[in-house]
Amino acid sequence: PMEIASKGRKAILNYFEELEEAAEMVYEAKLLIVGDPGSGKTTLARRVCMPTAHVPEAIIDTTRGVDVHAHTFQGSDDKPNFTMNIWDFGGQDIYHSVHQLFLSKRALYILLLDGRKEENPNYWLQIQELRGKDSPILILLNKKGDIQDVKLSIKELQGEYPNLKGYQVLDLKNDLSGIQHYQGVVENQIRHLPQFEQGEYLPKSWLNIRRELESLSQSQNYIYLNQYKQICVKHGIDKLESQDFLSGYLHDLGAILHFQDVPMLKKILILNSDWATDGIYQVLDHTREHQNNGHFEKEVLKQVWEDASHLEMEDEFLALMERFELCYKVPQ
Repeated sequence: PMEIASKGRKAILNYFEELEEAAEMVYEAKLLIVGDPGSGKTTLARRVCMPTAHVPEAIIDTTRGVDVHAHTFQGSDDKPNFTMNIWDFGGQDIYHSVHQLFLSKRALYILLLDGRKEENPNYWLQIQELRGKDSPILILLNKKGDIQDVKLSIKELQGEYPNLKGYQVLDLKNDLSGIQHYQGVVENQIRHLPQFEQGEYLPKSWLNIRRELESLSQSQNYIYLNQYKQICVKHGIDKLESQDFLSGYLHDLGAILHFQDVPMLKKILILNSDWATDGIYQVLDHTREHQNNGHFEKEVLKQVWEDASHLEMEDEFLALMERFELCYKVPQ
């Protein structure tokens, strides 16, 4: 992996030493569906899993955060079973910036546009390029009813955003054959993500660490970095380069949140993403309901956060919100 190779010869040798113990390819990746409220993201998430699934007449977008569910593509002799973790981002416009917490590398993105209105895809394409790095993105326009196709200059967009791999118009509600074809497009794109094309193997001990973190997430919202390192050492991973790569890899998969590039945040691994987003949403909801032009003071957080664990991490939460430009300090 480039994250290992970039750290030099010693890190590369350590990586291969760990692979010698036992290794396997992890056929798992994220599909992130982004777009404006009402575009049909939840419908697409259901249709990608089961093209013939019943879709209600109207799905009310009441989700503030993210719905995550897994779908397994069945393999054959020449291709293995593959698990696709689908991230369906719901919510109103005010929550869009929060979604950046989960946009990561090593994933496939679908930008879903609403066929009933003119849309400018640049906002989402810029965010995806910033957070998703080299991850591919597809644009899908949901054609609703008897409407004219929205014309997009795909060649121009691809010139500006090299990660853009395709554009299609589809009636998600009625075009079953088109949906079945699109499921194949999605499977093909996700099976050919760079890490799988390159044959990137992981030591089995790393997967055991992941399972232990997932078990801890049932009772703990976060752990400190030194606790994570102790877990790694217990499973035989004592090299710093490997520990850093693994936490970054699990962040990309969506198993944890670990922002290694932020001094205040690199000290913790967030195991429960719902806990993190709930804390941020409560602050956003408070500022909107009190109509104070978005202003709040740190003292207010004691009333805003009902969960004591949020207050315990007050400085970390504010660092997280500042990192993604959800809030900033006002002079004086």
